[in-house]
Amino acid sequence: MTSITPAQLVMLAIRKLRCGALVTLLLSSSIAAAQSPRIILDVADAAVSRGIDERTGVTVTLTAESRSSFADFTAKYIGRFIEVRFLGQVIMKARLVTEITGGKLQIVPEANSAAPTELAHKLSAPGTKIEVGLFAE
Repeated sequence: MTSITPAQLVMLAIRKLRCGALVTLLLSSSIAAAQSPRIILDVADAAVSRGIDERTGVTVTLTAESRSSFADFTAKYIGRFIEVRFLGQVIMKARLVTEITGGKLQIVPEANSAAPTELAHKLSAPGTKIEVGLFAE
C-alpha cells in the first residue's frame, strides 16, 4: 500500500471534486492544522487559583514526564501563539514568552469554556490529558 502526502491529497481532491477554491482552501487548512506541532500532556492535578492579573483561573500541574515534554515544547516555540485544548475544546490561547520548566500552567479559560471551578474539577480527574499546540497568529 502506498502512502499519500498531504500535498498529493490536496491535489487529488482538486482533481476529483473540482468544486472550486473553497474546497481547496478548506482541505489545505485542515491538513495544515493536522500537521501543526502539538503535544498531549498528562495532568497530575488542577486547582482554582488567581493569576497575576487577579483573574480567576486554574493552575494545572503536569506529571514529571509531561513537565519535561512541555519544557522542550515551550523552549522550541518561544514567541509563538499556543492553544490549550481539553476534550477537543480550546480552553485557552496565549503567546509563549518564555520556556516553562516548572510543569505548571496557569489557565484563564476562554469565554466559551467552563467556569474555573468546574474546569478544575474536570481536569483533576485521574488520567486527564490536555493538548497543547501552535495556532495561526
